Amino acid sequence: MILLPATEENTPLHLAGSGGRAVLLFVLGIDCGSCKQLARSLSELRYEYSPEIEFVGICIQNACEEGLAEFADETHTSFPLRHCTNRDLCNALSIPRSTWLYFPTLIAIDSQQQLRGVFTGQHQLFNDTAINLRMLLDELSPVVRSVSERVEATL
Repeated sequence: MILLPATEENTPLHLAGSGGRAVLLFVLGIDCGSCKQLARSLSELRYEYSPEIEFVGICIQNACEEGLAEFADETHTSFPLRHCTNRDLCNALSIPRSTWLYFPTLIAIDSQQQLRGVFTGQHQLFNDTAINLRMLLDELSPVVRSVSERVEATL
């Protein structure tokens, strides 16, 4: 099981721990305009791909904990947001220590808890997020369903 370091409440964040779901980690900065736009898109997609894929936002900026609630309100984020340092996040996911995660970054973890991809800000995935995010999420989703079935499942 993949665990991120404990939060201030001393509770670790379990990834893909319930039911073998895939996870999309969204590494963000609270003052990043691209991150705000992406948070809105991911929040909408979350309803379509839930419960097969769990969405989690991780802020890696220093002292961003205080701004996470405001970020969530401003972007209407519908998934949990946490703070974690870049080094701790890389260690938890077995990403080489020399890797520096910029924001936005998307980290895809499949339902078998295998790291499937790390996509940083300048990756082609971000060129057309409307299409490319769906392709990534369809790849991660163990059950391919129509959009209407996904929406009905969340109601």
